[in-house]
Amino acid sequence: MMLDTPKAVPPFRLYALALWVSSAASLGAQIVPPTPDSLAGITQRGRMLASYDSAAWLATDAVVARQPSPGEFRGYLAFKRDGEWVVTFGRMSDDGRTYLIAYEARRNSPGMRSFDVTHHVPPRAETGELAQAARGRCRMVRLPHAGADTGRHLPARC
Repeated sequence: MMLDTPKAVPPFRLYALALWVSSAASLGAQIVPPTPDSLAGITQRGRMLASYDSAAWLATDAVVARQPSPGEFRGYLAFKRDGEWVVTFGRMSDDGRTYLIAYEARRNSPGMRSFDVTHHVPPRAETGELAQAARGRCRMVRLPHAGADTGRHLPARC
């Protein structure tokens, strides 16, 4: 008696089987719609992100119009103070303890799309919350994934 040797299952059939099993399992699961509170939270976060993006964009345009010197700042931090956006452009000191603010952009009146820019010469030194936020930003941009696809990493100094 001759036994048939088992044949390999084509990958397509395995994928189809996996898809069918996962579909059948999900049919039994009940879909729970989001609550009004969770939707309101999502909407609020989306509006805040859009507001941040707009402030960063407009403040960057206002600072670039002042034609800053190369290396005068290496990044920005945006935050709300008294309900209005403030965007600071600076860099960390060589010892990494102080955030040196070269430019500060503030919305010139509530709801306006333009910013007033102050150029600090010499840069204004911050050692509190802004310095802590700047150190966090520096650590974030230096994470290994930042240049993983090219093999390059961002410079250690921010």
